[in-house]
Amino acid sequence: MGFAVQQAHSQSYTPISGSINDYTSITVIRSAQDFNPDSVVVTSTTGFNVRDTVMVYCVQGAIIGTGPGSYPPGDNGYNPGIDAQDPRNTGKYAFVLISEVIGDTIVLNTSLNPEILPMGAGEVAQLIRVPSYRYVNVAAGGISAPSWDPVTGTGGVITLFVHGILRLDGDIDVSGDGFNGAPGSSDDIYTAGCSSTDTMLYYEHFYLDGELYAGLKGEGITDTSFPYIRGKASSINGGGGGNGLSSGGGGGSNYDAGVQ
Repeated sequence: MGFAVQQAHSQSYTPISGSINDYTSITVIRSAQDFNPDSVVVTSTTGFNVRDTVMVYCVQGAIIGTGPGSYPPGDNGYNPGIDAQDPRNTGKYAFVLISEVIGDTIVLNTSLNPEILPMGAGEVAQLIRVPSYRYVNVAAGGISAPSWDPVTGTGGVITLFVHGILRLDGDIDVSGDGFNGAPGSSDDIYTAGCSSTDTMLYYEHFYLDGELYAGLKGEGITDTSFPYIRGKASSINGGGGGNGLSSGGGGGSNYDAGVQ
């Protein structure tokens, strides 16, 4: 005759609410050789310590299609406003551990290369400290993230590891905390009307910021060194601005079928 005894016990849940991550902008990814531990240079190491789990997240830097014409550094082999199929690091991420913190440099425990390469002009990435829990309870107030800030290059992401049970008494919510829509216009009031002699003056897909023929585009994953931030074409996944002749407003995101 055999029998088994199971001891019952209650779990202790860690309550969490508000913002649970720390964020810092990555200015340099040092990834010179495949499979060697890499490091990142950041704007601040506050909140980041040895043995912390962190997420390297590459936010922006994709090359945009521009169609006919010269709009460097865009690619005129693709229709205006769509993804030119050259994302570089954009959208890639990695979870790693911190081995050392030396000044403004954080040494990682492994290699990012060849999946994530050194950053080029116009690429934006952030480092996020990732907390780990065994039994965790999201309190009634929920957890959130600071909104994405294009000035600091941080925010808009919640990330955590749960090795046991995640209990939800509140929401995990980042609604509206991602890329920004175009700000309201602060341009000088335009009084010249539409052009009857040169209607194409107001019909381009792209204009420089100082050219007031069109509204600003919404923010997207596009290479941030791309200077043509006005006009009716989308900014890959950011909406296009309205043009003086044929205003399209925020509908610029639907100018083309998008990623192929």
